[in-house]
Amino acid sequence: MKSAYRLRWLAFGLTILTLTLSGVYLWRLSSDHRQVRLDAVDAAGRRARQLAELQAHHMKALFLGIDSSLRQFRDALESDNLEGARLIARNVLGIYPAGSVVHLARIDVQGNMRYATVELPKPVYVGDRDYFRFYQTDDGKDELFINRPVMSRSTHQWVVLFTRPLKKDDRFDGAAFISLSPRYFADMLTDLAMAPGDISAILHEDGTYIARSRDLDSILGKSVPPDRPPLRKDAPRQGIYRANSIHDNQPRIFSWFKLADYPLIVMVGLDEKAILAPIEKTIHLSKTRNLIGVSLVFALTVALAMLLLRTARQQENLEKSEGLYREQSRRLAEVIWGTDAGTWEWYPQEDKIIVNERWAEMLGYSRQRLLRAGHGVLSQSQLKRLLDPDGMNHISEQLERCYRRETDILDCEVRMQHKNGHWIWVLARGRVVEWGGDGRPLRMSGTFQDITRRKLSEEKLKYIAYYDLLTELPNRLLLGVYMKKAMAQCNRDGSWLAVAYIDLDGFKEVNDRYGHDVGDQFLIAVANRMRDKMREVDTLARIGGDEFAALLVGLTKPSDCEPCLKRILRAVSDPFSLSEKVVQISASIGVTFFPQEGADAEQLLLQADQAMYAAKQGGKNHYRLFTKDRAESTMEEIERTREFRRPLEN
Repeated sequence: MKSAYRLRWLAFGLTILTLTLSGVYLWRLSSDHRQVRLDAVDAAGRRARQLAELQAHHMKALFLGIDSSLRQFRDALESDNLEGARLIARNVLGIYPAGSVVHLARIDVQGNMRYATVELPKPVYVGDRDYFRFYQTDDGKDELFINRPVMSRSTHQWVVLFTRPLKKDDRFDGAAFISLSPRYFADMLTDLAMAPGDISAILHEDGTYIARSRDLDSILGKSVPPDRPPLRKDAPRQGIYRANSIHDNQPRIFSWFKLADYPLIVMVGLDEKAILAPIEKTIHLSKTRNLIGVSLVFALTVALAMLLLRTARQQENLEKSEGLYREQSRRLAEVIWGTDAGTWEWYPQEDKIIVNERWAEMLGYSRQRLLRAGHGVLSQSQLKRLLDPDGMNHISEQLERCYRRETDILDCEVRMQHKNGHWIWVLARGRVVEWGGDGRPLRMSGTFQDITRRKLSEEKLKYIAYYDLLTELPNRLLLGVYMKKAMAQCNRDGSWLAVAYIDLDGFKEVNDRYGHDVGDQFLIAVANRMRDKMREVDTLARIGGDEFAALLVGLTKPSDCEPCLKRILRAVSDPFSLSEKVVQISASIGVTFFPQEGADAEQLLLQADQAMYAAKQGGKNHYRLFTKDRAESTMEEIERTREFRRPLEN
């Protein structure tokens, strides 16, 4: 009886103990599941933040190129150079993909569209548009205005306008704009590989949609709710939040990035369901298996011996199951962290690299042909043959930093040789996912993404921003960069720098007599002649319609520049044969020198401009050196006559 009693209490106690332990275990398992979900959401948030920042930098470079083209188009219109404006418009339409640029146009001071690259059966009034009222209010303040998408009154399609004001006698004289299709920006947003349910968008700072990677037509003219985090007054430059999309009510993980210098916000939204779907499947499988295990534990409590034995074995099985579950969760987090581009795993201690089919396809190979003996393994020496030497050095430096744990992520852009012989740009990203007991890396995993199109686009936009499209000479912006470098070199080695401001005498008569096409050919010919007469270390830049600047560097003394200046004068004054026409003009040159106390690049250009003006007043076709004693009187005379100088002397 006592034994039976004891056995009953033992059975009861074992049941209570088993129930308690099972409840604690299920609670712990549920907590682990919640943590896995949170970790996946955090990883997705970081990825969304990286994608938003990447797309923001890409868009900023794109807007810089658009603004540079707009400035050149506006400058041609301000100088009444309609042929030049048309040439620039043709260049702009040729640079961007077909249909991206809708049209370029000029608006007069009354708000009527007087010139456009599309046919206007009659003047189109746009004086009630936001951008036109903006410039009227500020009397033509020279500031880029990016408009919300509007329905164009001339082309009857949605457009995004980039506008700059026109000035005449320092007063507002209308505006010039480049209009682009929102579809162009939407296509740019889709270049970065994303999952089907993900979206990316560009918003105006008030929340109005500029473009979106999906369902573009349904969002044009609409805005996101004003209570969204990026639209709040105290919102930081970038951030992350979770919300349901207003258009399809899908839960997404959003990240935003505000563009500096532009009233725009880039947003990326990752599909939360797609991110959590594989995790939920794994969790469901784990719950099922663990519930079955707990049920078996309760069933085995009927017999004391069997209960103890089976409980021990079940606990062992549960621990193994939990270990497998954690390993699966860890690998799943690695996959979520990567992208759907080419993937790789590297085992440094074994000198083997395992890649997928997409990795090989980017280089024009099949996986079996690329990998050694069809085993799916590359060696480090094989990888070196595919990488250019600079890229290999860059990756090696990044790897050393990862090995020393100075950084968690390998992130670099390198060139790799395609099977056909040409080079492609790839973005290599990865991290150490397994360390040995001695602190050495055992395994790295990551992705390769083909970014050749983006790199080519960046180079093209950089060229537009820094070079004159007609003469292919550096423009004023790049000239400023070269001047600062040359001035720093003077301070280091004690050499002299000569800054020459060159203005063509009589160029306006060439334009008036032969037309702007011949005038453009003449400017190209003059630029080539002057550049041929200069040393390779010197720089020639075009800073205006018929105005150039030359930087003569590494001079031992100021007078060393005179032979080059004389060669430039002779080169310009010699006759030119253009389209069976003989053209002859001259040049006036003003020169100043560095070092001089307190002078910066702008002051040097102003001094050279003053000296050039003195050369014109002194009879043209010669050069004049800047002197401070005549600078004040020269500036006063320039201010009185500058508005008449171009039509009379060009």
